[in-house]
Amino acid sequence: MILRCALLCLAIGTLAAAQFNPRVTDRDIAFNESVRVSFSTMRPQLEHIDIDRAVRTSLELPSVQAKWRLIGDPEIKQNEKAKDVMVSLRLRPRVAGQLALPTIPVTWLEGDRSASFGEVTVAEHITVGTDERPLPKELELVGGYSWGSSQSDILERNAGNRVVSEAGGSVRIVTPAGLTLNLIGDKLASATLLAKNLDLAAAESSFVQRWGSPSSESADSITWHIGWLEVVAVRATDGTEVHLTHEGIEGSAARGRVTTEVFSLLEDTVGHAGANPETAPAADPSPAQPATDGPDPAEAPAEAPADGDAEAAPPAPADDSTPAPTMDEIEAELHRRMGE
Repeated sequence: MILRCALLCLAIGTLAAAQFNPRVTDRDIAFNESVRVSFSTMRPQLEHIDIDRAVRTSLELPSVQAKWRLIGDPEIKQNEKAKDVMVSLRLRPRVAGQLALPTIPVTWLEGDRSASFGEVTVAEHITVGTDERPLPKELELVGGYSWGSSQSDILERNAGNRVVSEAGGSVRIVTPAGLTLNLIGDKLASATLLAKNLDLAAAESSFVQRWGSPSSESADSITWHIGWLEVVAVRATDGTEVHLTHEGIEGSAARGRVTTEVFSLLEDTVGHAGANPETAPAADPSPAQPATDGPDPAEAPAEAPADGDAEAAPPAPADDSTPAPTMDEIEAELHRRMGE
């Protein structure tokens, strides 16, 4: 019987693993390449769960976003008859090295289940066709300025740099070459340039040679994602605009604003200076220790009378100067009272 149960548990575990059937397209990728992971499950057991939202939430964790970026939308397919679910994701690395792929909790099934995919090795180079190229300098610098540079640093580096606007914690600085640097929270977070009279279609080949294959493209724009850098080339009326964004700095600034402008207000307690005293919560009237009806502990008699047949505690010393009774004295006192 025990053997039978063990075999049944093993079969159930094997079946569950087979149902998820996790797949990874490649275990070794370049820094600008993506990897697709997929898995399948049986029909949902918890119908109220939004599968797309559940998958996205697992990918929005800071520990995941520090290593991976979701490209496009998760693909969720459900068989019309069997109702089994297929989930597919396309991910690009943020950093190089040996990276663990995200673990996706399967919240639409009962029990604590998840789909795991192991690790991927990310090389410190990009690929352009079959060629390996060094990482583009834009990952570290833009216009000669490091990502995260402060306003004072940028203005001091070149007398021709000038501030063109300041609003809501954001600053725009234009360099003599026409590059616009955008600072958020006094950190260089993005940059924009306009290449006049340059057609996007004519420029695409050169862009691909520098940044590799795009993450996505449309008739009027092409987008690349390399590490923390997003590059978007857009068709403009008088040429081509190129936008470069450091997603790590921009995301950190956005989280800071949410904390300052939303969470800090929600957590603000009523009763600060200027608060309406009628709406402020009353102080807790109860003391730190529960009150008693007897005398003050400091004035309690050294020995309290025994309570019926209950076993009495040994007498407490009247103050700290009285030596504590020895174990022999306590035992003798207990025998005396038990014999009364």
